[in-house]
Amino acid sequence: MLRHTVLALLIAITGALSSARDVREAGARGEPAAVSLEQCDRIQIADCTILDSDGAGLRLHDVTRSRVAGCVIRDDRGGRPRVPSLDITGGRENWVLHNWLANGWEIEEGSSRLEANLKDSGS
Repeated sequence: MLRHTVLALLIAITGALSSARDVREAGARGEPAAVSLEQCDRIQIADCTILDSDGAGLRLHDVTRSRVAGCVIRDDRGGRPRVPSLDITGGRENWVLHNWLANGWEIEEGSSRLEANLKDSGS
């Protein structure tokens, strides 16, 4: 959990951090998201694996001009409520492409452009 907190704080505090790449986050328990970014601009999250979070795998709130690409975000634990893999509220000019979002997504209209994302059947 400490690694999750440090990564999320680093990204959220700096806001100008250019990218998070090759992150592997597993098992965020009791949190609204495994990785959460708020009020960031020009962030790139690419080729990350985020697994088995009680909340969304990745949450973006009021994030602008950013890109989420090539990520695998899923929760394969049985008997759990299905929470969207990606949750985006607020923000604008974001580009979300080529991700495997196993539990689908909830994205506020007008916040992001979606392109070629996959979700598991039944999501």
